[in-house]
Amino acid sequence: MAVAVIMIGRILFTLKHTEATGRELETRFTTLFHNSSDEIYLADLKGNLMEVNQVTCETLGYSRQELLQKNFKDLKTPKYIDTVEPNLKKIIENGRHVYETEHVSKDGKVISLEVNSRVISYSGQEAIISIARETTERKHMERNILSAVIKAEEQERERISRDLHDGLGP
Repeated sequence: MAVAVIMIGRILFTLKHTEATGRELETRFTTLFHNSSDEIYLADLKGNLMEVNQVTCETLGYSRQELLQKNFKDLKTPKYIDTVEPNLKKIIENGRHVYETEHVSKDGKVISLEVNSRVISYSGQEAIISIARETTERKHMERNILSAVIKAEEQERERISRDLHDGLGP
């Protein structure tokens, strides 16, 4: 009888310790999830959102509850809406996929993103976790650089043309 009581005590201690460890892990995960500088989406295999982090809500201007009622298609610009199904297919077939896309915020702002998605096991079912990094500023800088390069090339062509013209005349 005494052995049984001791064993029950050990089992209860182990359960209490395991429960505390589980709560600590959950707290750590929640802290990381909501304090990431990137948008994080958790969706089912059809693209219906199951969870989002705080950055996603702030960037898109929706509440968490509003976003959890949406599908990836609901967030896309018209230019990218037809890419949702092929991207989901690639993610499911390959287990992961990296792609570029655009989302529209609640107030209509277009946000360029690079998305890294993979299939994970979540609550006993397969789900897709996507981490999206905003590339709007980078794309703007790339356009400015390209514009400057083109302008410099045009100026150099004009200079060469002037030099040829002026040099041949005399």
